[in-house]
Amino acid sequence: MVGAEPNLDIKGVWCFRGTEMPQEAKDHPQFEYMQTRKMDLNDPKDVELIAQHWGAKEGEGETCEGLPVVVSAWHK
Repeated sequence: MVGAEPNLDIKGVWCFRGTEMPQEAKDHPQFEYMQTRKMDLNDPKDVELIAQHWGAKEGEGETCEGLPVVVSAWHK
């Protein structure tokens, strides 16, 4: 979760095995609210975005996509 109250936003980067979005993800009730796209690991902007999200830390001065990090969590 990034931003500052009252303007908080949930952002994330998912990693799936293979080249297509798994059907289980598409069947999730909140999938319609997600903005999905394939990332290009040869594009430095995409690599930086992945690094920002996967390396995000909560705390004073910590940012992700230029916004303060409020909550950072990993899910497996």
